[in-house]
Amino acid sequence: RVLRKDINLISNAAKGRISYYRYNSSSKAGSQWVICAMRFSTMWEHEGKETVVVVDVHDSADTMLREVERLIHLLAIENKFHALTFWESDEIQCENGNCLPLVQHAHTDGGLCLWMVEARESIPYLTRGDFLTFCEDILRPIGKIPHGADEMLLDSFLHSYNLIDTVLLVPHAHIIRDRDVKVKAVEMLKKLDPPRCVNVTEVYMSLGTWSSQNMYICSEIEESSRKKSKLRESELLNLS
Repeated sequence: RVLRKDINLISNAAKGRISYYRYNSSSKAGSQWVICAMRFSTMWEHEGKETVVVVDVHDSADTMLREVERLIHLLAIENKFHALTFWESDEIQCENGNCLPLVQHAHTDGGLCLWMVEARESIPYLTRGDFLTFCEDILRPIGKIPHGADEMLLDSFLHSYNLIDTVLLVPHAHIIRDRDVKVKAVEMLKKLDPPRCVNVTEVYMSLGTWSSQNMYICSEIEESSRKKSKLRESELLNLS
């Protein structure tokens, strides 16, 4: 959830070049994880020439910027146009059948993904709303939507549309921002008059009602996850 004053601040910073979508759904536990998944669709639905970057707001912005620069450099070397970071699972086999094409069992980390315009232009068969429809079809027969469903849905979607083999896959590296440190707004932005209204596009998600069927989420290697979040900046710079 984003406070109204924060929305106004973001709108001013973007100087009008911003779109808001508010997702609503039928009452089903865990529907917030589907909303988390919807951020991914921006990567191939964005109509501009800009490179789309998806990041976690709880990660260090400085670290993420360095990682984005690194991914762009690696994409140029590999002659590819979209990159996903990943985490490794401690399970030998993927019960969902949608793991990434790596030697080890791994899945996309939604904390950092990057798609360039060339990647979007190469998949004109994808239209706005395809990912939403895909998620709805999977989740209607599911009871409670579990934590981690967003990344499982993304991997399933990429496999279903044969997009996974052209993606550059890089281990995810991040530093979780200190929760005790408040993010300070840029002083200049505080002086701007907030817009009187914000245009919001309403999107309804048809997720069905309760059922007894469960959705399986592959588990991440705990030690690896804990180590990633505690890496010092000097160590991150040396990560390959």
